Amino acid sequence: MATFEEQVEAATGISITSTSVPTQTDLNIFLFDGVKDVTTHSIVSDPLSVLSFARETELTIDPDFDLDGARIIGVFREAGDNTDLRECRFIPPSQQSRVTDSTSMAFASKFNPAYTVLNDGAIKVFPVPNASNNRFKVMYVNDEPMNTEETDISYLNSELKYFPKEKLHLVTLYASIQVLKAKMTDYTFNEEDLELTQATIATLSALTTQYAMAFGKHASQTDETPEERERR
Repeated sequence: MATFEEQVEAATGISITSTSVPTQTDLNIFLFDGVKDVTTHSIVSDPLSVLSFARETELTIDPDFDLDGARIIGVFREAGDNTDLRECRFIPPSQQSRVTDSTSMAFASKFNPAYTVLNDGAIKVFPVPNASNNRFKVMYVNDEPMNTEETDISYLNSELKYFPKEKLHLVTLYASIQVLKAKMTDYTFNEEDLELTQATIATLSALTTQYAMAFGKHASQTDETPEERERR
């Protein structure tokens, strides 16, 4: 399979090297942002697709376990047996005293566990996990784009971990759009070549529309980087 760089070069007609505009380092950033953008748009447009981006933690008893804001899909606790994992129900933090009260209807046993997320991001599981086959793990939306070797995503890669193969082309499409934006800026302000700028605009418009249509949106709704949307 062609590398991400080769796919982007084919889509844009732009040769990318360590010294080009944009550079291969820039392309790595575009691919990283693309994975996050495709993940977000895919889940919004089709909530059932969330499992395609799922990742699981190791079993733990950490009382201050924190996923740094990653979207939680589910929390699972062992019920005294490492082959018996029970899905925890979510409770608001204010209900912690209820799930530890054995006289309460909301009491959480190892067969009907619960979890909550505190303001500091810590995931609390009830009953409190311990090492004797009463650990827990979390399934969440992967927010660390990486290749199949579980290292940083690179322009030399062609596949990703915790990411559906059928959506890989959208990552390269996103990166192609960013490459064209960078090149258009270079043409406009450095080379002052209006003819090249106009040709780039036409390709950029076509790819932006294609990317937007993949999520059933208008081009204007996806024509921003994650950082640009955050500032808006």
